[in-house]
Amino acid sequence: MRRNGSSSSVRGSSTAPAPTPIERKAFKVGVILKLIDGVLEILGAVAVWIVRPAMLIALVRFLTVDELAEDPHDFIATHAVAWAHHYSNGTRLFSAAYLLAHGIVKVVLVIALLRRRLWAYPTLIGCLLLFIAYQCYRLVGTHSIALGLFTVFDAVIVWLVWREFRRLLRERRAAG
Repeated sequence: MRRNGSSSSVRGSSTAPAPTPIERKAFKVGVILKLIDGVLEILGAVAVWIVRPAMLIALVRFLTVDELAEDPHDFIATHAVAWAHHYSNGTRLFSAAYLLAHGIVKVVLVIALLRRRLWAYPTLIGCLLLFIAYQCYRLVGTHSIALGLFTVFDAVIVWLVWREFRRLLRERRAAG
């Protein structure tokens, strides 16, 4: 396709520049980190499934007993004990199912991305946007710094995957 007599272009109606080499490297690193994250979530789901509420309460008591004896109002220790006492079978099952689903989705989609399957790019973007929406909802109630950082990381990954998807589409259109 020629535009105004200039050299051939396969960008279609988009005038966005192609990803830079740094963006491509960031895409690869980010996708590998998402793969590791997905595997850790699957392992975390197994751990959450195995650890019963009574086991968790006993573990938290064991870990905090010395700190609470020294300072009965220790912020972290008192919050850990309170959290453990609110940990129920329902919470355990929901957490395990959530982590397992989240991890499997990430692992499957990242493997498809690494194999350059076109369908995986918009699918991963859609899934991450759903995760981001849920994380934002949770952020309103928790104000968790860690959750905020994971949300920002997911948003960056969405942007990088979008850029790489567009580059791959241009490359395939150019090839025929």
